Amino acid sequence: MPKSDRASQNSAGNHRIRKTGRPPLYWILRGLMIVSFCCFLVFLGQLIIPKIQARSVSSRIPVPGTSDAVKPTESTPAPNPEAAENPAAPEENAAADETAEETVFSTEDTAPISEDFRELRAMNPDVMGWITNGDRINYPVLRREDESFYLNHNFFGEKDLNGSIFLSQYNVLRPRDTILLIYGHHFATGDMFGTLKKYMDETYMRQHAMIQFRTVFADETKSDWYVPVAMFSAAMDDVEPEFFNIRPVNFESEEAYQAYLDEALSRSAWKAPTDVNTDDEMIMLVTCSYNFVNSRHLLLCRRLRADETPEQMQALYQNQPAA
Repeated sequence: MPKSDRASQNSAGNHRIRKTGRPPLYWILRGLMIVSFCCFLVFLGQLIIPKIQARSVSSRIPVPGTSDAVKPTESTPAPNPEAAENPAAPEENAAADETAEETVFSTEDTAPISEDFRELRAMNPDVMGWITNGDRINYPVLRREDESFYLNHNFFGEKDLNGSIFLSQYNVLRPRDTILLIYGHHFATGDMFGTLKKYMDETYMRQHAMIQFRTVFADETKSDWYVPVAMFSAAMDDVEPEFFNIRPVNFESEEAYQAYLDEALSRSAWKAPTDVNTDDEMIMLVTCSYNFVNSRHLLLCRRLRADETPEQMQALYQNQPAA
């Protein structure tokens, strides 16, 4: 066959191949790859962006010192940013003093603030304390009458997917409620309360048993250390069989409190090496769980008693001889 004829035949064959195009399966697989890549980018963004935001915010928040609590004097009153921005006339201040007892947190408003928390309080009057545990949980604890604000706002009041660690709007510290509810988001990065679900594992719980919650008050006399006594997941809807009511922060009777403790302990993923009784004060750390419909991980911790030290309890939880 002459070369010109073979060239014409090859050209016609190539034309037919180009006309036929790629099979439909190719385009389906290609589309799936593009969708998968986009999903991966979204997932990566959900990990990286909150982590960057969390680090940025944390670096701007001063950590309270460990100096002895100092009671404010008349010459150095606790800072009030709102008053600085909107100074009131003496008559208005007097009227405010007369109605102070009518506010929700009246006894807290008159309590002395620790010198360690003065700077934090000046930056954000919503600061109620600081919580620390291990190398990941190290945050201020905030509170507003609308607790949903701190679901998506940071310490500086800026919109932030990380939100903040916050105390329930139903809790008061003076006089202190029996159970304090402290909330935080659960992130795969471990930020905020992202490590809380690890307490389902007894080994992890024993290695990270000491939780510190310091309040802002200068005249606090009880221990600011807590130990875990129960960890479980529960549904928040009362129609679900796994429901656990976390709303009670005080109890009408000793029997009611004991029933609450009994139920929490019976649900726990492990048995704590210490006891609990109705004289104990508690904090409950709360974060999202996906075990049930509208569920939460709940870590119940009791305050150290007067005859207990952090060193003794650490040794107890780690099965070591006390120092």
